[in-house]
Amino acid sequence: MEKMKAEAAEGAKAQAAKDDVLIQQYLKDKGIMNAKKTASGLYYVISKEGTGPNPTPGKKVTVNYTGINLQGEKFDSNVDTAFHHVEPFTFDLGTHQVITGWDEGVALLNKGAKGTLYIPSGMAYGPNARAAAIPANAILVFDIELVDFK
Repeated sequence: MEKMKAEAAEGAKAQAAKDDVLIQQYLKDKGIMNAKKTASGLYYVISKEGTGPNPTPGKKVTVNYTGINLQGEKFDSNVDTAFHHVEPFTFDLGTHQVITGWDEGVALLNKGAKGTLYIPSGMAYGPNARAAAIPANAILVFDIELVDFK
């Protein structure tokens, strides 16, 4: 059992290193030079500053978002009518209702702020494929606006 855990941890570490290289190359290819990286490996760019404090775990946050993969395929959005759900999305921050990259990334925004999150696979769905546009170990890119939080 311990050997399996150690192998899984090594695999996750190796995948995180691969993801980091891919994200850095993506940012370079897109001419994005102002991305910041968190200690966990999440990259982000704040494109519009908001006002007030940032939300903390347990707060109910409301966002607008669009998600793409590194190939540019849009896989979900609540602002694009093609996805048939154009209402703001609400969830409790830091309670694992969403992928880890969202819990961490949305906490970097304040009310009204807009940003882009470049989420390594380990902070998204990891080795679990979710759809054709989200294969195993997919790095995800989300444009997110923090509409409000309470």
